[in-house]
Amino acid sequence: MLAVIGGIIALVLGVVLLVAAWWQEFVVVLLGSIPVFLVFGGIIAIAAGIVSIKDSMAAKRIASEDIFEEEEEKAEDTKPVEEKKEE
Repeated sequence: MLAVIGGIIALVLGVVLLVAAWWQEFVVVLLGSIPVFLVFGGIIAIAAGIVSIKDSMAAKRIASEDIFEEEEEKAEDTKPVEEKKEE
């Protein structure tokens, strides 16, 4: 309970000091942080896009391997009985 009361006091004190004393500094920091957030957001978006492309390519490769294996199984099933005995 003491932590909740301390948190409320810290929150109120922070908001009052932000508005009353440090508003201009806060705006400067906020404006300066926007380009940094955009750069990091762009890096994360590029990384997510690359991972998505790799996943898509892997899924297509696995699907094509499954189709190839199914075709091989069908080809083995259609072999004459004599050829199967020789193997």
